Amino acid sequence: MKAENLKHRVTFISLVFALMFSTMLVAPLAHSGELIYDPSGTTIVIEQGGTFLIRHTLAWNEPENGAYAVTIAWDCYNNEPSENFTFLSASAYFTTGPHAGQTILADVTMASAPKGTNTRHALSVNCPADQKDSRNGQFNVDIWMGAYGVGGIPHLLGDHVIPFQFAGVVISEKYVQYENRDPITVRVLSRGVSVSISPSVKNDLPAQTLSYTVTVKNIGDLDDRYALTVSDNIGWGPTLSEGLLVVPAGENRQTTLSVTVPANALGGTKDMVAVTAASQENTDVSDNASCIARSNLVAVEVSISPSSHSALPGAMFTYSVTVTNKGDFADNYNLTVSDDAGWGATLAQSLLIIPAGGNRTTTVLITVPSDAAGDESTGIAVTASSQADPNVSDYDTCTAIAERVPTSGPPIPIPVIGGVAIGVGVVAVIALLWKRGALHLSFLRPYSVLNNPINFIKLTSEII
Repeated sequence: MKAENLKHRVTFISLVFALMFSTMLVAPLAHSGELIYDPSGTTIVIEQGGTFLIRHTLAWNEPENGAYAVTIAWDCYNNEPSENFTFLSASAYFTTGPHAGQTILADVTMASAPKGTNTRHALSVNCPADQKDSRNGQFNVDIWMGAYGVGGIPHLLGDHVIPFQFAGVVISEKYVQYENRDPITVRVLSRGVSVSISPSVKNDLPAQTLSYTVTVKNIGDLDDRYALTVSDNIGWGPTLSEGLLVVPAGENRQTTLSVTVPANALGGTKDMVAVTAASQENTDVSDNASCIARSNLVAVEVSISPSSHSALPGAMFTYSVTVTNKGDFADNYNLTVSDDAGWGATLAQSLLIIPAGGNRTTTVLITVPSDAAGDESTGIAVTASSQADPNVSDYDTCTAIAERVPTSGPPIPIPVIGGVAIGVGVVAVIALLWKRGALHLSFLRPYSVLNNPINFIKLTSEII
């Protein structure tokens, strides 16, 4: 390139500032440099807090030395940080020809000015006129921006228009300007994810596997991929059927969480399990949910009432047996009964179905052998065993006692006054017989009625 003709010389940086805030019309000049590409009229989709690129592709192809300027602007309507963008960096570099990969000067000028009640921010990236470049070729001008304001406050969701300043693209060899470019629309969208697990609590017996449904919902505006991880607090080794879910915006996908209760887990042991979904596009976006895996508590309690009972030989009587499910799930219990003297105790029911925390009652029946000796006894035991875990059982005991049978003995005289027998605890039947005026007493053989000994007295009299 040769030196610029003086009649075309412009103080370039002054032009840039004039372009930022001027409303004057500047007539386009002859097209010498070339605008290969600019993003005018396009929509840049970016997430809150993300970074985006505004790229222009220009070219110098004339003998003259070249300069350029790209100027953009944006408005803050309420002057809030959440409305603003943050300038990050700018660069210019050749992409074709013998100078490909070589950098070009990219000075940055920023300014702000009131626009009514708003604030307009303007940014220019340029190779100024007093430092023109003699190389030719196609080159990119890159402007990197952040979708956040001062303090990193994320930009509001929605569309934000970035217009080109008047004559916002200038390529100067013989001096060219491009005016009335369509604005760029920056569409700020959100990323978000929510995780849920159903059910939140599940339990089973040792060596059994629990299954949960994990739902990952994309609550953002952008399609996303989520990496899933799982952890627990006591090392039961939970697993997920899938480790990566691709979820379109507003939709959800599901996977299965599996937890196997260890064979040696004690009843009632809890494992806290957590599943985390993290965006692969923005690792700051994640969510987690937790659930509980629990080893079933299998427990039972047996009680018998009364604890002791007695009766005469040949008599039959009953005991009440209460079985309580102390576990945390419904269970079936097998009942067995035994008595150590072999009197033949039996149960009215041998199987009870009992909900968690509930109880059921049945009856033990036993008959005192007719030949049982007085005070002879038998110990009765009732055992309830869980069908869910036969190793879990409980029992209670009671005692059955044979009473002594009353035996015959000598008659006990009972005083009689006026024909009435007097005695304590004895029922007397008195018969008055008159014969020859003489009064005689005689006793019948005692016997038992309703297990109570009774002496019958026969009273005779004889009239002389």
